[in-house]
Amino acid sequence: MRLWSLHPKYLDPKGLVALWRETLLAQKVLLGETRGYR
Repeated sequence: MRLWSLHPKYLDPKGLVALWRETLLAQKVLLGETRGYR
């Protein structure tokens, strides 16, 4: 699993949204709610 070590202040709004979506998706994968993302 990929974790971001970059501080949020260095990311633009689009980067923050992408980070947020990736984090939510990763959590779903860990919980076994989806199998499409590995």
